[in-house]
Amino acid sequence: MIDKILKLCVKFNEYANENDLNINVSFNYFSLQENDVRLDSSSIRKKYDIFLYDSRYLKLLSPYLEELEYYLSEEHLKMYLTEDIKKLTVNNGHMLSLLRYELIDTAKYIIKEEENVDLIGYNGLFPEESDTSIDSLYQFLYSYRETKDSPIPEFTSENAKEALNKIKEIKDKISSNEMFNSDEEYTLNTENTLKYIDDYSQEYSLKLDEEPTTNDTNSTAIRLGFIMFITIVFYYFNYFM
Repeated sequence: MIDKILKLCVKFNEYANENDLNINVSFNYFSLQENDVRLDSSSIRKKYDIFLYDSRYLKLLSPYLEELEYYLSEEHLKMYLTEDIKKLTVNNGHMLSLLRYELIDTAKYIIKEEENVDLIGYNGLFPEESDTSIDSLYQFLYSYRETKDSPIPEFTSENAKEALNKIKEIKDKISSNEMFNSDEEYTLNTENTLKYIDDYSQEYSLKLDEEPTTNDTNSTAIRLGFIMFITIVFYYFNYFM
């Protein structure tokens, strides 16, 4: 993901230079460990004009975002408002594979044949202190739809119960509590011991399998995205007579 953003910055700067736009984009990445320290640091001298945030935080940040329909025409907004994009960018009406059982059997067979108890069949990606766990859960639930055209199952449904039981079965048979609760960094450090890795945002030396589903005609997916917003600073002057 970071590499793709850097390439976009390079391409934009080339375009800006060729067209004399007098704009230069630089990219600064804050890891989870650096966020609080760097944003609160008095040593920061640059003003950040453009921010990218994960679409899952739309509701949390919506009070601080401008409603675009007051600035852009309806015709312009319609170019972007597909049904999928609406779910990522609209809040309160404003625009702001292998089967599961085959995965278990295959991973168990490989672990047995390799005679390597350190092999990990499925990384899970349910870190304890990250919203990524919510993404992984909904991705799993989505694969337990009745058909590929059905909506995501309700948490009180029998399908959701089956999905959660299957998650536990996978963890118990081909993974571990430690692996399921680990974050992306831990997964990277154990890359050579993984059979199946659930991480859509990184590139690895191992081959990625398709996301497991519950039947041959079903599919699974997770709708994610990064949203860009631009800061606008208003200056207020007080005049005293």
